[in-house]
Amino acid sequence: TSLIFLAFFEDRPVGIATCFLGFSTFAARPLVNVHDLHVVADCRRRGVGRRLLEAVEDKARELGCCKLTLETQENNRHALALY
Repeated sequence: TSLIFLAFFEDRPVGIATCFLGFSTFAARPLVNVHDLHVVADCRRRGVGRRLLEAVEDKARELGCCKLTLETQENNRHALALY
């Protein structure tokens, strides 16, 4: 029910996406919810977050999911720009 994606730069972990599998009763198919996405401060704005989200999307497609969901605060402008 959980999917964890890790991003590395060389041998150093620099990002994580924590996701949970759900189910859409409307589509009668699974979905993936991105619960947490984090990139260490000195690696931000280098495409790490985008690559993590691409990996999540690829996995969701592989699982036959009908959608990805996530939430963020309205004032989190960096997250809104990425999503």
